[in-house]
Order: sequence, then structure tokens, then C-alpha cells
Amino acid sequence: MKAINIHIATLVLLVFTSCNSNEKKNAETNSENIVEIVEEEVVIDSHSSESSLDWEGTYKGTLPCADCEGIERTITINGHTFISKDNYLGKKDGVFDSRGYIKWIDNGQKILLSDDNETTYLVGENTLTQLDKSGNKVTGELADFYILKKQIAISSTGEENAK
Repeated sequence: MKAINIHIATLVLLVFTSCNSNEKKNAETNSENIVEIVEEEVVIDSHSSESSLDWEGTYKGTLPCADCEGIERTITINGHTFISKDNYLGKKDGVFDSRGYIKWIDNGQKILLSDDNETTYLVGENTLTQLDKSGNKVTGELADFYILKKQIAISSTGEENAK
């Protein structure tokens, strides 16, 4: 009888030990899952062109033109308004002005000009890149011509200032 009791006691001890071991494994697995969830958490970057760059000023560039030498475009942004001037080079009466409001889109990365053309620009460090009608950068050999550069003014003290 004593031998049976010892075997039963050993069996009970094994059952409790294995259950305890499974609980530890489950706890470890759960903590690994929690760690994985935390690692996959997305951090939202609050920086945007609108909030991080000195985007106000005058931008200038010469865009490609199908029936002229180029379109000299000047855009001045002041607050949430703009003035745009297009000079179709080599064309008589080829100067056109427009003005309106800018609207920030794509989480503050791009602006939409509220003129008749509703042109969209990607706002970069001292640049405005004109986008195509789908809102994408123009690619190919003429891509660099769609980048307007911010004009820098030299003060009387010799310091550079954004215009």
C-alpha cells in the first residue's frame, strides 16, 4: 500500500510540475506577443513641410513649353495667399498673372493653388516642385525644369535672407 501511495504522490507531483511548466511557457509566449505588438506600433511623425520649413517667399523657375522657349514662372507665397506670374518666353502678350489661396494637402507636404489651373506643388527645402495632374512628380529628362527655387535676397550687410 505504501508503494502505491508513493507512486500516486509521484504521479501527482509530476502532474503539478508539468502544469506549472505549461503555465510558465504560456506566460512567456504571451509576453513575447505583447512585445511584438509594441514593436509594430506605428509612430506618427508630426513634422511636415507646413510645420517644419520656412516655405513663405518667392520661387522662380522656367517650365517646359510646347510652343515657346519656356514659361518663366514666379510664385510668391505670403501666409495662405499666393501671387503667380507666368511669362511665356518669346510670345507677344505672353504674361499672365493669377492670385488666390493655398491649401495644404497630404498631411502638410503639398500645396494646392486655388487658381483656374489648380496646380499642386510638393513643398521642399527652398523648393516648390510642380506635380502632374495626378499629384505625382514629373519624371524623365525634363523633371528638373518643374522645380522652382526659392529666391534669396542679399541684404545691405551681406547676409542672405529669403525673399
